[in-house]
Amino acid sequence: MTARPNQNSQFDKISYTALGVAYARSLSDIPYCSEIADICGASALSEAERQVYAALAPYFEVRFKAINRLVARESISNVLELASGLSPRGLIMADDPNVYYIETDLPAILDTKKRLLAALHKVDPRHGPPEHLTLLPLNVLDEHTFVSVAQQFPPGPLAIIHEGLLAYFSHNEKKILAEIVHQILSKAGGVWITTDVFTRDDIRKSAPSRGEQDAVKGVLADTGRDYVANAFSTQAEAKDFFERLGFKSSLYALEAVAGEIASAPHSASASHFHDQLSLTAWRLTAV
Repeated sequence: MTARPNQNSQFDKISYTALGVAYARSLSDIPYCSEIADICGASALSEAERQVYAALAPYFEVRFKAINRLVARESISNVLELASGLSPRGLIMADDPNVYYIETDLPAILDTKKRLLAALHKVDPRHGPPEHLTLLPLNVLDEHTFVSVAQQFPPGPLAIIHEGLLAYFSHNEKKILAEIVHQILSKAGGVWITTDVFTRDDIRKSAPSRGEQDAVKGVLADTGRDYVANAFSTQAEAKDFFERLGFKSSLYALEAVAGEIASAPHSASASHFHDQLSLTAWRLTAV
């Protein structure tokens, strides 16, 4: 599979992977997702590519909603999202006037996100960014900038969240990120919530078909990152990794939000759907 130019030239540099995820989310009932897919040109995906991402749609939907639910449980008003990409979570959460939300990504991606928000506002003025939503550039392995971003919140505990980031990192890069997050949470308090802690068996479950395996290869070609090789061997290895870095971990099955999934009918099979729901979200606190 190869990326195709988007219909809108403003967004012609969006990666194949990001476009596929945007299309998959558009099959859900998550606010703004259908508009985002339309604006960014998800129709440029081939029929075969759309079928692959439709089969993965329940996973992308359930991880999004699982993170939202876990953040809500914490009753934390300061939320920092890493590698936000085309996600609408900032728009959704910061609509609550009590929430201070900063979403971050690499500068080029963040520039695309700003154009996307402007396009959403043009389509419907009600889609204007909330007052307490801020977009800031961040390389998450840059300790100085990361700490500086975290210091821009009002006093209080912090929820650091992300989906679709950690899996691409090598073990050493995971360690660097974890050490920075631990430093921040040790001072501010709060939690680190992510759906990105994968074992190799998790990846096998989420991409069982030939088409989905080809999509994995497409991610490697698109990003230069082999997230199969970067995955943990076992869940026990992952827990030990974080514990050694000073975290206490709790795991939550994504199936807890199964009843909220609108894209389930698009799943390739009942067994595949079950495998996607068997994956986990991680809640990590600094100790």
